Amino acid sequence: DGFAHDRIHGLIEGRALGREKGFEIWEEIGFYERFALIWKAIHAQRGHRDQDQRAAHHITHLLDLIRRFPTVNPSTAQSHASSEVEVDLSKLQSQIRSLYKALCASLG
Repeated sequence: DGFAHDRIHGLIEGRALGREKGFEIWEEIGFYERFALIWKAIHAQRGHRDQDQRAAHHITHLLDLIRRFPTVNPSTAQSHASSEVEVDLSKLQSQIRSLYKALCASLG
């Protein structure tokens, strides 16, 4: 049956596209995470100066948002059975991007 054949190929292509887009998103999020961790280490080495407090706050908040970003894609059955609140990925990604820009601005 043609419908069943196309359905199977649609699932395969959908999974491949999902893996590709997931990798792209995590490549970006991973960059922000590493950037924040490096500046956190630099900030710790320098000591706590008054002008660095804003940057330190942005670093902490950025890392907190990145930790909230999901690292797995639960199946449909698991997400309906779970009582966890679903995360709005695009909103969270936008917040991370905005905070990264604010951190860059506070670093000079």
